[in-house]
Amino acid sequence: MLRAWMVVGLALGGWGCGGDDVVSGAHTGAGGTTSATGGAGGQGASSTGGQSPGGADAGVEVDTSGIWGAGFQNAGDVADVTVGHVPGLAVSGADVAGVHLSANGGDDWFPNNTGLTTTNDTRVAGLRFSATVANRVYLFSSTANGQGTDNHFWRGDYDIDNKTIALWTEIAALPKGASAGNAPPNHPRQTGRKMIALDEGNDVAYLGTVDGVYAVVLSSGARSQLALAGEAVTSVEIDPLSDSVLFATADQGGGVHRITGVHATPSVTSYSPGALANAQACRAVVENGATRLYVATGRSVSASSNANSILRWNGAGFGAIANWSDMSGSGPTALNADETGTTNTWAGIDAIRLPGDLTTRLLVSHSGNNMGATGTKVGWTDYDGSPPAWEKVTAAVTDYRISDPAGPSWWLSENLGSLMLDKGGFDSVNPVIDPNDATRWYVFGRSGMWRTRDAGAFWHPIVRGTAVTTSWAIHPLASDSAKVGVADVDWTWLRSTDAFETQPMSDNAPVSTVGWNLAEGPSGTMVLTVGERDANAGGGCWTHADPWGSGNWTNEVLSGTAAPWPTVAATPRCTGAALTQDGTHEVLIAAFQGGSVRRKLGLGNAGSWSTPTFATTVSNTQKQQRVMFAHNDASVVWLLDPSSGLWQSTDTGETWTSRQTFSFTTPFTGHLRHSPSSTGVYYFCVPNELWKITDGDSSSPTLTQIGAPDIVAPSALAVHPTSGHVVVAENATQSSLPNLWHSIDGGGTWADVTVPRWQAIGWTIKYLSWGANDTIYAAMFSGYAKVRGL
Repeated sequence: MLRAWMVVGLALGGWGCGGDDVVSGAHTGAGGTTSATGGAGGQGASSTGGQSPGGADAGVEVDTSGIWGAGFQNAGDVADVTVGHVPGLAVSGADVAGVHLSANGGDDWFPNNTGLTTTNDTRVAGLRFSATVANRVYLFSSTANGQGTDNHFWRGDYDIDNKTIALWTEIAALPKGASAGNAPPNHPRQTGRKMIALDEGNDVAYLGTVDGVYAVVLSSGARSQLALAGEAVTSVEIDPLSDSVLFATADQGGGVHRITGVHATPSVTSYSPGALANAQACRAVVENGATRLYVATGRSVSASSNANSILRWNGAGFGAIANWSDMSGSGPTALNADETGTTNTWAGIDAIRLPGDLTTRLLVSHSGNNMGATGTKVGWTDYDGSPPAWEKVTAAVTDYRISDPAGPSWWLSENLGSLMLDKGGFDSVNPVIDPNDATRWYVFGRSGMWRTRDAGAFWHPIVRGTAVTTSWAIHPLASDSAKVGVADVDWTWLRSTDAFETQPMSDNAPVSTVGWNLAEGPSGTMVLTVGERDANAGGGCWTHADPWGSGNWTNEVLSGTAAPWPTVAATPRCTGAALTQDGTHEVLIAAFQGGSVRRKLGLGNAGSWSTPTFATTVSNTQKQQRVMFAHNDASVVWLLDPSSGLWQSTDTGETWTSRQTFSFTTPFTGHLRHSPSSTGVYYFCVPNELWKITDGDSSSPTLTQIGAPDIVAPSALAVHPTSGHVVVAENATQSSLPNLWHSIDGGGTWADVTVPRWQAIGWTIKYLSWGANDTIYAAMFSGYAKVRGL
């Protein structure tokens, strides 16, 4: 079934009805007055009610932050200009961050996820440029382990004017996918350009899945299982001399296969001894008028002299061992001569016949996840029939400056140098030789993309503009908006002193775990809440008077008296916090998953923990943020809890009153902000609903639903620190794109200020902050973005 993206003329939206029906409970809170008037009374009026609608001419500018790279790149491809593609067009696909596109050969990238609406949509298993239609690219998205039905094949066309994929349109849904993302075994993943084989002349594409090869009719979306049912396919490749012949490799003992008669009755010939039992990727090349197949292999399930090798089929009987040769070489130029690890797996291969038809250039990459291993990570050779002599990236010049020697040093090289191209933690399943220039190569992998423009002599990372690392929160310091910090899933805490115009400062995170949330206290003290990614443990609530300067973080949970948990291991995730003032003491209020809300009077060892009083149990069991706001100079604190609703305290968090009851499980939704320009005014959102609180500093606040009918799937909001203007971000759904809304009159009217680059950055926004520098900071499902011009 095609998704609703096929509807014409809805690209800039405020249209449709989206979101899940996940809010439950009465919308009447004790002690307050609730008005759910929606669009009545000027609240929630459409964008025509007093403001000029936004859109592409609104002056809104969207860019990513300086936190580039730091996420696995599963797949990538480079466009062949002979097809008519724009010169320099390239795409990259991540394990959870979706698609990035470059229009200048990888010097700069930008997210291109318009039309992708779920986590699985942004798990990229394969990308391939069309071989017949200019500026068209195909995407294969998959569940993490390839199981289930949320696997899709997409088509996207490059919009030259806006420099984005205009809209991803689903061609077909698949019953199985590829092992993309964090699926066991993690390395190698069954991903890359190699997972899609295009035969557009016959209106078909072939996809490699964990359950064999599927054929998809491009015009209709009809799909069928072609062959190799039950096999974990790792690559597919059409014979360049016969579109009725398909090659496929398979992991876990599956071997390498030649499938003939693909347009009629498929017939499979297999070969799987030795290293080919765990075949990872294949590439077919025409040499002297005949097809030759090169295969990258992994560690064999049985002992073999050619385990972990590159093998070549000479074109004779496919199933005969005599027709296969080991291309790994021997002596000091052998592919594996410098290998010390035992888990390396040759998982990626590209090949191209050089002019003159005398030499085949091979580019290979390995995927082993062996952080302590040394030796070749990427290798290449020009094969002319003589015993191969391999050159290796470990012997080349690897420069960690981005794009070229004049670029900035990649921040990740300072934080985690073991992930660089020439180090033990790097791995890749997707090397690409540029079809336009055989001396320019790309390697897509962990944790970014690399390029050489001189046949391997010099390598540089090319990650500028990428938004990849999974994020939770981003916050500019109130007194100095150039100081911005993030709470990050992959890197805990990152910081900038130039508003993330450039790359982050070296990480000074207190621990290595997930950063869940941020808060700022009266004097600028920052609060960072942490916990483990999967298990509900390892939680903490850390404070730092100036994390952009010197000094250390303080673990508030394990300091002071009456600490709620005796050890870090026993501490559940801390998913939200607030810091306020009670006379001469700072007060920390922290919410723990499954562990209710705790209060600490005073910080550090001088502080004392207690358990606040709630009318009902507040112990969110979900892996979701809880959002709080505390006045710096007042006793009022608000708490948005996904499991129980909206709460207010008027005594710095000692006792709490329910103001609205609800519960929701929609991830990355729920936000609460205070308006500094209007006393007692707050805004919050839950799935499908946006609300305004007035008289919020009194014991009788009023809650009014606003934004309807335009804002249908709000996920996050921000308020300007002086003007009080409000912006609201929407989730993408299967019937609406992620719009951005702006109000200058307290939510009475809303302007749609969506631009194509906003819709391209991601399918959901988790967190918004508006700095005094007039920059809106967004923490997306993956990466961080900045919005200016409002």
